[in-house]
Amino acid sequence: MNLAERSKELIEKPIEKNSYLIKEAMPERAYKLVVESVSSGYKGLCVTRTDPEELKNKYNVNTPIIGLTKQKNKKFPTSTSMNVLTTKIRAFMRSNKKSIILLDRLDYLINLHGFNDVLKFIYSINDGVLTNNSILMFNINPLTLNQQELTLLEQELKELPKSHSNSDIADDLHEILAFVNNSEKVSFKHVSKKFSITKTTTRKRINKLEERGLVVVKKNGRNKIVKITESGKNSV
Repeated sequence: MNLAERSKELIEKPIEKNSYLIKEAMPERAYKLVVESVSSGYKGLCVTRTDPEELKNKYNVNTPIIGLTKQKNKKFPTSTSMNVLTTKIRAFMRSNKKSIILLDRLDYLINLHGFNDVLKFIYSINDGVLTNNSILMFNINPLTLNQQELTLLEQELKELPKSHSNSDIADDLHEILAFVNNSEKVSFKHVSKKFSITKTTTRKRINKLEERGLVVVKKNGRNKIVKITESGKNSV
């Protein structure tokens, strides 16, 4: 089974025209949904603080980008103004009658402008979804909000359909996932030693977990550290 087929397994049913709140610390699932939707005919737009090259290399995202930064960039538009973002997002929805827009790092805008103004911003662009065949997604780490703020967002935005539990994960992969979940800091070397497997086997198994959005791998000096994602935690 290739990566594209595995990606389709992660969603119980296709997402439909609506506005969604994705309450996850890591954005893997959100970007995976963008890639899947674009491959099925949607026009995509990502509003993010992540560099476009990183999005392309890490998540295979290749859509127009609006950078959430005050710094100008010759390669793509940037803005932190909610008026500018509203105008650009609305224009994109009008120009592309079948569109998917992801706004990642909603917490960044909240820190800049305050929650109440950001909520008004969401109200404003959410109205456009009702008149266009669009999907609008907001990704945010729920730990950055208090309960009242989270409740207000949940009242305006729909909960994203749940992903599969990945109960079909092979035992050898599930063992590694559980090990990563129960340990504070896990490197490739730790995995090799724990399960008495070669470096090559370790790399292949962790790559499979990463392809399914269950872990992320980050470099820490000469070591590669494996961290579990929210989807991974739900699969342990």
